[in-house]
Order: sequence, then C-alpha cells, then structure tokens
Amino acid sequence: MIFEPGQLPNVVARMTGQTNKTIYAGNHRDAWVYGAVDPHSGTVALMEAARAFGALRASGWTPKRSIVFGSWSGEEYGLLGSTAFAELHAAEIAENGVAYVNLDVAVSGNATLEGAGTQSLDRLFAEAVRDVEKNEADHLEMSPSKKANANAAAAARVPNTKTWRLRPHAGDDETKAAVGENLLGTVGSGSDYTAFVDNLGIPSVDFSFKSPDGRQYGTYHSIYDSFTYIDSGLSGGWDLHATASALFALTIYRLADRDVVPIDPLSEAIAIHEYVEELEADSTSDLVDLAPLVDAASAFFDAASCASADAGAADRDAAREQRLETTTDDPAADINARLEKYERQFLSAPGLPDRPWYKHVLQAPGYYLGYGSTAFPGVAHALEDGRLDEAQQQVDVAADRINAAAAVLCPAGLGAASSGPRVPKTTVPDASRAATGDE
Repeated sequence: MIFEPGQLPNVVARMTGQTNKTIYAGNHRDAWVYGAVDPHSGTVALMEAARAFGALRASGWTPKRSIVFGSWSGEEYGLLGSTAFAELHAAEIAENGVAYVNLDVAVSGNATLEGAGTQSLDRLFAEAVRDVEKNEADHLEMSPSKKANANAAAAARVPNTKTWRLRPHAGDDETKAAVGENLLGTVGSGSDYTAFVDNLGIPSVDFSFKSPDGRQYGTYHSIYDSFTYIDSGLSGGWDLHATASALFALTIYRLADRDVVPIDPLSEAIAIHEYVEELEADSTSDLVDLAPLVDAASAFFDAASCASADAGAADRDAAREQRLETTTDDPAADINARLEKYERQFLSAPGLPDRPWYKHVLQAPGYYLGYGSTAFPGVAHALEDGRLDEAQQQVDVAADRINAAAAVLCPAGLGAASSGPRVPKTTVPDASRAATGDE
C-alpha cells in the first residue's frame, strides 16, 4: 500500500445562537469499506438532527447557545479530522465550548443501548433516553411555537415497538440500589470525542445500540458492513436509526436551549467517589497514600451540592421571569459560567506520564488497553508499572485538580478545602437527590 499526502476535509456548519457559548456535535464519515454501520448509522442521525434544527431555525427559533455540527474526516486513520479541528480551534473551544455530543456506530444491534462519557452528562442522557423511550414527541420542548413543535415532532418520531434495553455502566451495588444505575461508562479512545474530553476538558457523551452482550458486531471494518447487512441482517435496524436520531437531537437541544446548562456535577461527584473506592480495592494501592484523593472527593461532593442548589434556584428564577415576561440580568449567568468551566480543571497542564497530550486526570484510555478506559489514569499506569513515587505524585496531582474543580463550582469555599470529612457511601444518594430536585 502506498500512502500519499492529501487533504481530508471536514464539513462544519454553525447555527449561531443567542450567545457564543457552543455545543459541538459530530460524527465521522470516512470508512474502511462501505461503512454502513461504522460510521454511517451515526451519519444519518447527524444529518437528520441537522435537518430538524434547520426546520426549527426556519420557524423563527434561535437556541440560547450556538451549535456546531461536524462531519469529521480521517477518523479511521487516527481521529485526524476531529483532532485537527479541536487543535486549530482550541482557544475558542476552551473559551466557549460547553459540551460535545458524539455518534460513531449508532446502531449495530437491537438489544442494548450503551452510553459513555463525562459523568456530569449522565443525568441529561438518562432523561433524554426516558423521554425518547416514552415516544412523546409533543413534549420534547423543542420549540416555543406550535408550528415548530410540529416540525420537532416529525423529526423526533420514534417507533412504538421497543426491542432494546439499557445496559447500565457497572458500579457498586449499594450505590446503584440507592441512586439508580449509572448509565454512562467512562470514555477511552477510538472515536472523535477524544480530543474534546482528553485534551480540552469538554464534557462529552457518546452512545450506541448494540447486541445483547455488547460485543462488536460481526461485519466490523469489513466489506460486509453494507446497506444489505442493515436492511436484511440487522433486525429492527431502521427503526433504531430513527430512535438514535431522536436521542441525538434531543440531547443536543437540551444542552443548547436550557436556561441552566444541564451539566450535573453531583453525578460526577458520585462517580469520583466510586473511582476512589475502586482504586482502594486494588491491592497495589496499599503502596501509596490515597488520603489526598479521599479528601478531594469529599470536598468536590460538597462543592457539587452547593452548585446544584444554586442551579436549582437559578432555574426557578428564570422560569419565573418567563412567566412574568420580565427582563433583567440573566439569573443563570453565574451558575452557567461555573458549570461550563469546572471540567477544564480536571486537566493537568503537563499531561499524563508518558503521553502529555492526554491531560484529563479522571479518565483516559488505559495505557495498555487500547480503546478501553481507566479511571485516574496517571495513578493506574504508574501502579501497573511499579513506579510508586510517580504513583504518589499522580495521586497528589489528581487531588489538586479535583480541588481546583471544586473551587470553581463553589467559589465561596464550601467545597474547596481538601481536609473535609469523607463522604460515606450511604449518605451520597439522599444528598444528591435533595440537591438536584429529582422529579
């Protein structure tokens, strides 16, 4: 095979919103052969979402936040298109980026729905799944007018016959029983969210309909990944493409148009708590002092509770202003600024050991896992290699970055101290539900 230099163009479209704060959504369009499943089951969802949002814009709707749709090139050669875009626009994304929604293999089976991403988007994803599953398109909040609601309903139409079930991310039984199962697993690599979350610290989410056991489908990256495979070999394939399109569009919409951006730090606080416990359960962790991480996790939970209470108050104030048709300063401006920025604090400026481009201290591809993800990747890698001094240093780095995120979430200092008491697992669920005001 002869490789020659060439251009791999991205196709990018921007819908300008009421502010420069931006939601990014993307899918890659290059494939090894025909690519009917990988990536074009996701491509059709991207195109359908873009069509739906275009119909909303034509009806007079303008999102509160701008939306950028990206059709990325060169993904199969190493995430080239999305990475180039993220690096070229790094300053703009760092300043105004709110979240990234990715689709790659949207539909490869009809039995399970799996999601992965930044844990702060777990609640948003769960609510979107719930509402798409209910198939109540008239209640998808996608317009202030009946005409636009009709357009949204047509765009978000999903089948009435459900063939799939959720496959929650594995977590400890006690927390799952009390809080509800985590729907999002951590993200590793292998798709276009990588540059956004691992290098730039942008909250990201990705999902896929899969086979019953979640394993890779049999025609992956082959000549048999074709239209015929989906049309005749993938039961329920076309219905699930409609479902995936609706879920993709609704997730983007709620990120772009909620008064308070739907980023939930309490979901992330619970996840951090679980990551620490998983690390403590590793026999090699006895060789390092994890107390800084334990204290930081507790501090972050306090800060997340503080921010969630502020988000609830801002949401109520915004709703009151809309009812009264009054215009004052944006009641959600302060809390939105905190919610939009705190994930950046999980980035370590020097990057992870042996791979400085990867900067996120909470999750990254496992050093020896390929696409697979690892929590506290700097600590995990050092422990795997028996580098105990480096492992301790990475514990301290991760604790520092978690404390920094806590300080952004609650500037008054409620969650910024690193010496607070550890959050007992049994107290996490009640506190999280009370602060977020679950319906």
